[in-house]
Amino acid sequence: MQSLVDLLPGTEPGSHHNTMRVIKQRESSCVRRMFVNPLTGEASVTFKNGKIYDYTKVSRLAIIKLMLDDKMSLGSWVNRHLLHGSKAECIAYPAN
Repeated sequence: MQSLVDLLPGTEPGSHHNTMRVIKQRESSCVRRMFVNPLTGEASVTFKNGKIYDYTKVSRLAIIKLMLDDKMSLGSWVNRHLLHGSKAECIAYPAN
């Protein structure tokens, strides 16, 4: 029986569940690439300026909704669920 994570876009059935899943590329003025893990509540965002930030304590439900909705704005999602007023914690900052 497949788990819910196996059924989400960007996953392969039977793959290790502790790995990050790439979010399908969308038009964004600020986000170049994003990886998420709906089981651990983690996200890693590469911004267009090249800086990479890693987050923990990200809403798992928000991650799943992002994975399922290809039309959801990445920038709006980052602002709402990683930055302004969210419970997510930034654990890695760029060197510069």
